[in-house]
Amino acid sequence: MVDTDGSYTFSKIKSLAFAVDAMLVMFPNPASESLTIQYQYWKNVANVQLLNNSGVSVYDSGSNPAVHVDVRKLQPGLYFMKMTKKDETTVIQKIIVAR
Repeated sequence: MVDTDGSYTFSKIKSLAFAVDAMLVMFPNPASESLTIQYQYWKNVANVQLLNNSGVSVYDSGSNPAVHVDVRKLQPGLYFMKMTKKDETTVIQKIIVAR
């Protein structure tokens, strides 16, 4: 950006890293009855949520996350599984509920 007096400065450069957590597997996808979540470091998982496409939580494991999530009561459609780890980082992946 050039100021009115002809001086200028550069902004600081910031970088972001987006890591794909290859140790996370969800199946079946699409799911109709139960979704299984496999994560190599499951003991580090603090919470699992399912969010609808509006971002509203339709399932919350609380502080006792389960490996199997019952999706039979959910309407067919696109959802997001949000896994929060104990270090407060999150992983979000898409899932589809189909009948």
